[in-house]
Amino acid sequence: MQLIHTRWYYSLLWLLLFLPGAVVMAAEPSIQRFAPKPFGYQMGDVIRHRIVVRTDENFALVREALPRTGALDYWLELQSVSVEESAGGQKYVILLDYQVFYAPLDVRALELPELEIKLASETQTRSLKLPAWEFTISPILETMGARFSESGVYMREDAAPLLRTASSHRQRLFIWLATGLVLAATATGRSIWLRGSRQPFRRALVQLRRLARHGDTDSMYEGVRCVHRAFNEVAGESVFADTLDRLFQKQPGLEGLRQRIENFYQQSRKLFFADPALADNASDRMGFAELKHLCRDCARALK
Repeated sequence: MQLIHTRWYYSLLWLLLFLPGAVVMAAEPSIQRFAPKPFGYQMGDVIRHRIVVRTDENFALVREALPRTGALDYWLELQSVSVEESAGGQKYVILLDYQVFYAPLDVRALELPELEIKLASETQTRSLKLPAWEFTISPILETMGARFSESGVYMREDAAPLLRTASSHRQRLFIWLATGLVLAATATGRSIWLRGSRQPFRRALVQLRRLARHGDTDSMYEGVRCVHRAFNEVAGESVFADTLDRLFQKQPGLEGLRQRIENFYQQSRKLFFADPALADNASDRMGFAELKHLCRDCARALK
């Protein structure tokens, strides 16, 4: 007797283990709807619904029972119906495209009709239903009781032009003008400096200032040579004390400095060609200050 109870216990246990599989195999057909947002539609919009039907191998979709394309109401039309079959006939994807032709004066709630899908086997027929789908539709034009045109269409006033302040533009203009003036002044100053640097006596004056920092006898000799080179350059030849007349003929502007230029050449001759005592005396009488003053006046006379 105990052996019979034990066998019955194990039989019941095996039945419980295989029962879930049997339930799965006998699962009921299902239907699921995938729809877009239920708001924000206007006249002429197309709304697509995706219906997924799952069934077992015993049932198949009755395609003849699907909704027919065409007008469903005065404001609603079913444009297209398509079916995709997969999973060996156990899954169907139905695409329904609805187009709305309703033109409300304000936001209205509408419904797509309920949907019935039929499945059939060799011995029976099943129906799967989806409830009506509610959505809202909005007017294309605003509806207000003011500012209508003569044709009856609501018109908004023209937008006022954006007023911009001119202060920022004036500020930029002043900046550009100031920059232009600085650049022009820089260019003019550079041009004047270049012209002055090409003037022989200007160059001699720069060299004299550098030599004057040393203050020794050799620097004095070199300073006198710089002034001689300046006179030679403006004359286009070597200038000596006895050829100064030709210098004044070529450069009439120096005529007013004749006496000082002649004195320079006399002191220069004593500095380079006289005995040391006379040379020291000439060096004392013709210092850097006198040479720089002479070069500065000659440069002004030749402008």
